[in-house]
Amino acid sequence: TYEVYDYMCRDAVEGAVQGTNSTIFAYGQTNSGKTYTIGGSDGMPGVIEMAANNMFEMMDQWQDLNPDTHSQFKVTTSYVEIYNEQLSDLLRNPRQRQKYPLVLADNGTGVVVENLLELPVTSVDQVLKQKELGERQRHVDANNEHAKASRSHTIFQFCIERTDLVGPQGATLTRSVLNIVDLAGSETTYTTLKTDSRFRGDHDDRELTSGFGNDKAAQKRRHDVLKQNKEGNNIRCSLLALIRVVRALAARVKGDTKVHVPYRDSKLTRLLGNAVGGNSETVLICTLNPTEYRETMCTLHFAAVAQEVRGTPRPMTVQLDSNQALQQYKTEMGKLKQLLEEERNRQAAGPPQQPEPLCGDPVGDP
Repeated sequence: TYEVYDYMCRDAVEGAVQGTNSTIFAYGQTNSGKTYTIGGSDGMPGVIEMAANNMFEMMDQWQDLNPDTHSQFKVTTSYVEIYNEQLSDLLRNPRQRQKYPLVLADNGTGVVVENLLELPVTSVDQVLKQKELGERQRHVDANNEHAKASRSHTIFQFCIERTDLVGPQGATLTRSVLNIVDLAGSETTYTTLKTDSRFRGDHDDRELTSGFGNDKAAQKRRHDVLKQNKEGNNIRCSLLALIRVVRALAARVKGDTKVHVPYRDSKLTRLLGNAVGGNSETVLICTLNPTEYRETMCTLHFAAVAQEVRGTPRPMTVQLDSNQALQQYKTEMGKLKQLLEEERNRQAAGPPQQPEPLCGDPVGDP
Protein backbone atom coordinates (compact mmCIF):
# COMPACT_ATOMS: atom_id res chain seq x y z
CA THR A 1 0.00 0.00 0.00
CA TYR A 2 2.96 2.36 0.47
CA GLU A 3 3.74 2.19 -3.27
CA VAL A 4 0.08 2.66 -4.20
CA TYR A 5 -0.21 5.70 -1.94
CA ASP A 6 2.98 7.36 -3.16
CA TYR A 7 2.22 6.74 -6.83
CA MET A 8 -1.51 7.52 -6.89
CA CYS A 9 -2.72 9.31 -3.76
CA ARG A 10 -0.03 11.59 -2.37
CA ASP A 11 -0.56 14.41 -4.89
CA ALA A 12 -4.33 14.39 -4.28
CA VAL A 13 -3.89 14.57 -0.50
CA GLU A 14 -1.34 17.38 -0.72
CA GLY A 15 -3.65 19.19 -3.12
CA ALA A 16 -6.42 18.98 -0.52
CA VAL A 17 -4.17 20.62 2.08
CA GLN A 18 -3.43 23.40 -0.42
CA GLY A 19 -7.16 23.97 -0.96
CA THR A 20 -8.23 21.70 -3.84
CA ASN A 21 -11.05 19.18 -3.40
CA SER A 22 -9.86 15.60 -3.89
CA THR A 23 -11.48 12.17 -4.02
CA ILE A 24 -9.92 8.72 -3.88
CA PHE A 25 -12.02 5.73 -5.02
CA ALA A 26 -11.32 2.03 -4.56
CA TYR A 27 -13.18 -0.01 -7.20
CA GLY A 28 -13.04 -3.73 -7.88
CA GLN A 29 -14.57 -7.11 -7.19
CA THR A 30 -15.00 -8.62 -3.75
CA ASN A 31 -11.83 -10.16 -2.30
CA SER A 32 -9.51 -8.11 -4.54
CA GLY A 33 -8.14 -5.80 -1.81
CA LYS A 34 -10.31 -2.64 -1.84
CA THR A 35 -10.97 -2.41 1.89
CA TYR A 36 -7.41 -3.54 2.66
CA THR A 37 -6.05 -0.75 0.45
CA ILE A 38 -8.29 1.92 1.99
CA GLY A 39 -8.34 0.79 5.62
CA GLY A 40 -5.13 -1.22 5.95
CA SER A 41 -4.58 -3.96 8.52
CA ASP A 42 -2.43 -4.68 11.57
CA GLY A 43 1.08 -3.55 10.73
CA MET A 44 0.17 -2.20 7.28
CA PRO A 45 -1.43 1.26 7.07
CA GLY A 46 -4.12 1.96 4.49
CA VAL A 47 -4.83 5.08 2.45
CA ILE A 48 -6.78 6.72 5.29
CA GLU A 49 -3.93 6.45 7.79
CA MET A 50 -1.24 7.47 5.31
CA ALA A 51 -3.35 10.40 4.14
CA ALA A 52 -3.76 11.58 7.74
CA ASN A 53 0.00 11.30 8.34
CA ASN A 54 0.76 13.15 5.11
CA MET A 55 -1.85 15.81 5.89
CA PHE A 56 -0.68 16.73 9.39
CA GLU A 57 2.97 16.71 8.33
CA MET A 58 2.22 19.07 5.45
CA MET A 59 0.24 21.41 7.71
CA ASP A 60 3.22 21.71 10.04
CA GLN A 61 5.51 22.37 7.09
CA TRP A 62 3.08 24.98 5.72
CA GLN A 63 3.11 26.92 9.00
CA ASP A 64 6.92 26.71 9.18
CA LEU A 65 7.38 27.95 5.61
CA ASN A 66 4.72 30.69 5.84
CA PRO A 67 5.11 32.21 9.31
CA ASP A 68 4.02 35.69 8.18
CA THR A 69 0.50 34.57 7.23
CA HIS A 70 -0.23 33.20 10.73
CA SER A 71 -2.06 30.28 9.13
CA GLN A 72 -4.39 28.20 11.27
CA PHE A 73 -5.69 24.78 10.19
CA LYS A 74 -8.83 23.01 11.27
CA VAL A 75 -9.59 19.41 10.23
CA THR A 76 -12.82 17.51 10.81
CA THR A 77 -13.74 13.96 9.83
CA SER A 78 -17.03 12.29 8.99
CA TYR A 79 -17.91 8.73 7.97
CA VAL A 80 -20.96 7.94 5.84
CA GLU A 81 -22.33 4.54 4.85
CA ILE A 82 -24.72 3.97 1.94
CA TYR A 83 -26.56 0.72 2.69
CA ASN A 84 -29.64 -0.27 0.68
CA GLU A 85 -29.77 3.32 -0.65
CA GLN A 86 -30.03 4.67 2.90
CA LEU A 87 -27.47 6.97 4.48
CA SER A 88 -26.04 6.17 7.93
CA ASP A 89 -23.68 8.22 10.09
CA LEU A 90 -21.05 5.72 11.24
CA LEU A 91 -19.60 8.13 13.83
CA ARG A 92 -22.91 8.75 15.59
CA ASN A 93 -24.34 6.51 18.29
CA PRO A 94 -27.04 4.35 16.63
CA ARG A 95 -29.45 5.35 19.39
CA GLN A 96 -29.22 8.98 18.23
CA ARG A 97 -29.52 8.46 14.47
CA GLN A 98 -33.28 8.83 14.30
CA LYS A 99 -32.93 12.19 16.05
CA TYR A 100 -30.45 13.35 13.39
CA PRO A 101 -31.59 11.82 10.05
CA LEU A 102 -29.17 12.30 7.17
CA VAL A 103 -30.59 14.25 4.23
CA LEU A 104 -28.96 15.15 0.93
CA ALA A 105 -29.31 18.84 0.08
CA ASP A 106 -27.86 21.23 -2.49
CA ASN A 107 -26.17 24.22 -0.84
CA GLY A 108 -25.44 26.03 -4.10
CA THR A 109 -21.88 24.75 -4.50
CA GLY A 110 -22.66 21.04 -4.38
CA VAL A 111 -24.56 18.32 -2.56
CA VAL A 112 -24.01 18.10 1.20
CA VAL A 113 -25.28 15.73 3.90
CA GLU A 114 -27.32 17.59 6.48
CA ASN A 115 -27.08 16.49 10.15
CA LEU A 116 -23.83 14.64 9.47
CA LEU A 117 -21.59 14.50 12.53
CA GLU A 118 -18.20 16.11 11.84
CA LEU A 119 -15.62 15.49 14.55
CA PRO A 120 -12.50 17.67 14.88
CA VAL A 121 -9.17 15.83 14.79
CA THR A 122 -5.67 17.06 15.57
CA SER A 123 -3.63 13.85 15.26
CA VAL A 124 -3.37 10.61 13.33
CA ASP A 125 -4.39 8.63 16.42
CA GLN A 126 -7.69 10.51 16.57
CA VAL A 127 -8.31 9.80 12.89
CA LEU A 128 -7.68 6.08 13.43
CA LYS A 129 -10.11 6.01 16.35
CA GLN A 130 -12.81 7.55 14.15
CA LYS A 131 -12.06 5.02 11.41
CA GLU A 132 -12.20 2.05 13.79
CA LEU A 133 -15.46 3.31 15.31
CA GLY A 134 -17.05 3.51 11.85
CA GLU A 135 -15.74 0.14 10.72
CA ARG A 136 -17.28 -1.57 13.76
CA GLN A 137 -20.69 -0.27 12.67
CA ARG A 138 -20.40 -0.94 8.95
CA HIS A 139 -22.48 -3.71 7.37
CA VAL A 140 -20.40 -6.73 6.36
CA ASP A 141 -21.28 -10.39 5.85
CA ALA A 142 -19.98 -13.68 4.51
CA ASN A 143 -20.56 -14.63 0.88
CA ASN A 144 -19.04 -17.03 -1.62
CA GLU A 145 -16.04 -14.70 -2.12
CA HIS A 146 -15.11 -13.42 1.33
CA ALA A 147 -15.85 -14.10 5.00
CA LYS A 148 -16.37 -10.38 5.73
CA ALA A 149 -17.54 -8.89 2.45
CA SER A 150 -18.77 -5.30 2.38
CA ARG A 151 -22.52 -4.87 1.99
CA SER A 152 -22.35 -1.11 1.54
CA HIS A 153 -20.36 1.82 0.20
CA THR A 154 -18.52 4.05 2.66
CA ILE A 155 -17.10 7.56 2.39
CA PHE A 156 -14.52 8.72 4.91
CA GLN A 157 -14.25 12.48 4.57
CA PHE A 158 -11.69 15.03 5.74
CA CYS A 159 -12.83 18.65 5.72
CA ILE A 160 -9.82 20.99 5.81
CA GLU A 161 -10.05 24.71 6.57
CA ARG A 162 -7.07 27.04 6.45
CA THR A 163 -7.42 30.56 7.77
CA ASP A 164 -4.65 32.97 6.76
CA LEU A 165 -4.94 35.89 9.17
CA VAL A 166 -2.42 38.08 7.31
CA GLY A 167 -2.00 38.44 3.56
CA PRO A 168 -2.30 40.77 0.55
CA GLN A 169 -6.11 40.41 0.67
CA GLY A 170 -6.38 40.49 4.43
CA ALA A 171 -7.80 37.51 6.29
CA THR A 172 -8.81 34.65 3.96
CA LEU A 173 -10.44 31.26 4.41
CA THR A 174 -9.60 28.30 2.15
CA ARG A 175 -11.81 25.23 2.46
CA SER A 176 -11.35 21.83 0.80
CA VAL A 177 -12.65 18.28 1.13
CA LEU A 178 -10.85 14.94 0.79
CA ASN A 179 -13.19 11.98 0.18
CA ILE A 180 -11.86 8.43 0.54
CA VAL A 181 -14.43 6.02 -0.91
CA ASP A 182 -14.55 2.26 -0.40
CA LEU A 183 -17.08 0.86 -2.88
CA ALA A 184 -18.89 -2.45 -2.58
CA GLY A 185 -17.80 -5.34 -4.79
CA SER A 186 -18.18 -4.56 -8.49
CA GLU A 187 -19.02 -8.15 -9.48
CA THR A 188 -22.53 -7.47 -8.21
CA THR A 189 -23.12 -5.37 -11.32
CA TYR A 190 -23.87 -8.54 -13.24
CA THR A 191 -24.14 -11.50 -10.86
CA THR A 192 -25.68 -12.34 -7.51
CA LEU A 193 -23.37 -13.51 -4.75
CA LYS A 194 -24.26 -16.72 -2.95
CA THR A 195 -24.89 -16.02 0.72
CA ASP A 196 -26.44 -19.34 1.75
CA SER A 197 -25.75 -22.94 0.78
CA ARG A 198 -29.24 -23.10 -0.82
CA PHE A 199 -28.74 -19.91 -2.79
CA ARG A 200 -28.45 -20.58 -6.53
CA GLY A 201 -28.56 -17.16 -8.20
CA ASP A 202 -30.93 -16.28 -11.02
CA HIS A 203 -34.33 -17.22 -9.58
CA ASP A 204 -37.24 -15.30 -8.14
CA ASP A 205 -37.77 -15.05 -4.37
CA ARG A 206 -40.12 -18.05 -4.27
CA GLU A 207 -37.60 -20.31 -6.00
CA LEU A 208 -34.77 -19.00 -3.83
CA THR A 209 -36.51 -19.99 -0.61
CA SER A 210 -38.71 -22.91 -1.64
CA GLY A 211 -36.58 -25.57 0.07
CA PHE A 212 -36.25 -23.98 3.48
CA GLY A 213 -39.25 -25.52 5.22
CA ASN A 214 -41.54 -23.89 7.74
CA ASP A 215 -39.79 -24.14 11.11
CA LYS A 216 -38.32 -21.03 12.76
CA ALA A 217 -34.76 -21.76 11.68
CA ALA A 218 -35.88 -22.24 8.08
CA GLN A 219 -37.89 -19.02 8.17
CA LYS A 220 -34.82 -17.15 9.41
CA ARG A 221 -32.72 -18.60 6.58
CA ARG A 222 -35.40 -17.55 4.11
CA HIS A 223 -35.45 -14.04 5.58
CA ASP A 224 -31.65 -13.83 5.43
CA VAL A 225 -31.52 -14.89 1.78
CA LEU A 226 -34.20 -12.37 0.78
CA LYS A 227 -32.36 -9.67 2.70
CA GLN A 228 -29.07 -10.48 0.98
CA ASN A 229 -30.85 -10.48 -2.37
CA LYS A 230 -32.14 -6.97 -1.68
CA GLU A 231 -28.66 -5.82 -0.66
CA GLY A 232 -27.15 -7.21 -3.84
CA ASN A 233 -29.78 -5.49 -5.99
CA ASN A 234 -29.14 -2.12 -4.34
CA ILE A 235 -25.36 -2.48 -4.68
CA ARG A 236 -25.81 -3.46 -8.33
CA CYS A 237 -28.05 -0.45 -9.04
CA SER A 238 -25.73 2.10 -7.39
CA LEU A 239 -22.61 0.79 -9.14
CA LEU A 240 -24.38 0.70 -12.50
CA ALA A 241 -25.42 4.31 -11.85
CA LEU A 242 -21.76 5.20 -11.21
CA ILE A 243 -20.73 3.46 -14.43
CA ARG A 244 -23.39 5.38 -16.41
CA VAL A 245 -22.21 8.68 -14.93
CA VAL A 246 -18.57 7.93 -15.81
CA ARG A 247 -19.52 6.92 -19.36
CA ALA A 248 -21.57 10.09 -19.83
CA LEU A 249 -18.73 12.29 -18.56
CA ALA A 250 -16.29 10.50 -20.86
CA ALA A 251 -18.66 11.12 -23.78
CA ARG A 252 -18.70 14.83 -22.94
CA VAL A 253 -14.92 14.93 -23.01
CA LYS A 254 -15.09 13.45 -26.53
CA GLY A 255 -17.38 16.27 -27.67
CA ASP A 256 -20.92 15.04 -27.02
CA THR A 257 -21.90 18.00 -24.82
CA LYS A 258 -25.63 17.21 -25.00
CA VAL A 259 -25.38 13.84 -23.24
CA HIS A 260 -27.26 13.71 -19.93
CA VAL A 261 -25.23 12.84 -16.82
CA PRO A 262 -27.58 10.85 -14.51
CA TYR A 263 -26.23 12.00 -11.14
CA ARG A 264 -29.63 11.53 -9.48
CA ASP A 265 -29.92 7.82 -10.29
CA SER A 266 -28.48 6.85 -6.90
CA LYS A 267 -27.46 8.30 -3.54
CA LEU A 268 -23.83 7.43 -4.33
CA THR A 269 -23.65 9.38 -7.60
CA ARG A 270 -25.64 12.31 -6.26
CA LEU A 271 -23.41 12.66 -3.20
CA LEU A 272 -20.18 12.29 -5.19
CA GLY A 273 -21.27 14.00 -8.39
CA ASN A 274 -18.96 16.97 -7.88
CA ALA A 275 -16.13 14.60 -6.98
CA VAL A 276 -16.48 12.53 -10.16
CA GLY A 277 -16.68 15.21 -12.83
CA GLY A 278 -16.63 18.61 -11.17
CA ASN A 279 -14.42 20.69 -8.94
CA SER A 280 -12.21 17.87 -7.69
CA GLU A 281 -9.03 15.98 -8.38
CA THR A 282 -10.09 12.34 -8.58
CA VAL A 283 -8.01 9.19 -8.15
CA LEU A 284 -9.42 5.76 -9.06
CA ILE A 285 -7.69 2.72 -7.56
CA CYS A 286 -8.83 -0.44 -9.35
CA THR A 287 -8.12 -3.69 -7.52
CA LEU A 288 -7.93 -7.02 -9.36
CA ASN A 289 -8.13 -10.70 -8.57
CA PRO A 290 -6.23 -12.34 -11.47
CA THR A 291 -7.93 -15.69 -10.88
CA GLU A 292 -11.25 -14.14 -12.00
CA TYR A 293 -10.94 -13.37 -15.71
CA ARG A 294 -14.38 -11.86 -16.31
CA GLU A 295 -14.29 -9.57 -13.28
CA THR A 296 -10.74 -8.45 -14.14
CA MET A 297 -11.71 -7.50 -17.70
CA CYS A 298 -14.80 -5.60 -16.50
CA THR A 299 -12.72 -3.67 -13.97
CA LEU A 300 -10.05 -2.81 -16.54
CA HIS A 301 -12.72 -1.66 -19.00
CA PHE A 302 -14.24 0.63 -16.35
CA ALA A 303 -10.77 2.00 -15.53
CA ALA A 304 -10.11 2.73 -19.22
CA VAL A 305 -13.36 4.71 -19.52
CA ALA A 306 -12.82 6.55 -16.23
CA GLN A 307 -9.34 7.60 -17.34
CA GLU A 308 -10.92 9.78 -20.02
CA VAL A 309 -12.92 11.89 -17.52
CA ARG A 310 -11.47 15.30 -16.70
CA GLY A 311 -12.36 17.37 -13.65
CA THR A 312 -11.71 21.07 -13.05
CA PRO A 313 -10.13 21.30 -9.57
CA ARG A 314 -9.57 24.80 -8.28
CA PRO A 315 -8.95 26.21 -4.79
CA MET A 316 -11.91 27.80 -3.03
CA THR A 317 -10.69 30.86 -1.12
CA VAL A 318 -12.91 33.60 0.30
CA GLN A 319 -11.92 36.89 1.86
CA LEU A 320 -12.97 37.48 5.47
CA ASP A 321 -13.59 40.81 7.10
CA SER A 322 -13.26 41.18 10.86
CA ASN A 323 -16.97 40.58 11.48
CA GLN A 324 -16.98 37.41 9.39
CA ALA A 325 -13.89 36.09 11.16
CA LEU A 326 -15.47 36.79 14.55
CA GLN A 327 -18.73 35.13 13.49
CA GLN A 328 -16.81 32.10 12.22
CA TYR A 329 -15.09 31.67 15.57
CA LYS A 330 -18.43 31.98 17.39
CA THR A 331 -19.94 29.33 15.10
CA GLU A 332 -17.02 26.99 15.70
CA MET A 333 -17.33 27.48 19.45
CA GLY A 334 -21.00 26.54 19.23
CA LYS A 335 -20.20 23.39 17.24
CA LEU A 336 -17.50 22.37 19.70
CA LYS A 337 -19.88 22.82 22.64
CA GLN A 338 -22.46 20.66 20.86
CA LEU A 339 -19.86 17.96 20.14
CA LEU A 340 -18.76 18.02 23.77
CA GLU A 341 -22.34 17.56 24.92
CA GLU A 342 -22.90 14.69 22.45
CA GLU A 343 -19.70 13.00 23.62
CA ARG A 344 -20.87 13.23 27.21
CA ASN A 345 -24.21 11.71 26.21
CA ARG A 346 -22.44 8.96 24.28
CA GLN A 347 -20.28 8.03 27.25
CA ALA A 348 -23.33 8.05 29.52
CA ALA A 349 -25.25 5.78 27.10
CA GLY A 350 -22.50 3.15 26.94
CA PRO A 351 -20.92 1.47 23.90
CA PRO A 352 -22.80 1.74 20.56
CA GLN A 353 -25.04 -1.09 19.45
CA GLN A 354 -23.64 -3.30 16.72
CA PRO A 355 -25.57 -3.62 13.41
CA GLU A 356 -27.86 -6.61 13.13
CA PRO A 357 -25.83 -9.69 12.03
CA LEU A 358 -26.70 -11.08 8.61
CA CYS A 359 -27.24 -14.80 8.08
CA GLY A 360 -26.10 -15.47 11.63
CA ASP A 361 -22.56 -14.25 10.94
CA PRO A 362 -20.66 -11.35 12.54
CA VAL A 363 -21.54 -7.98 11.14
CA GLY A 364 -19.81 -7.07 7.86
CA ASP A 365 -19.96 -5.86 3.82
CA PRO A 366 -19.12 -6.71 -0.54
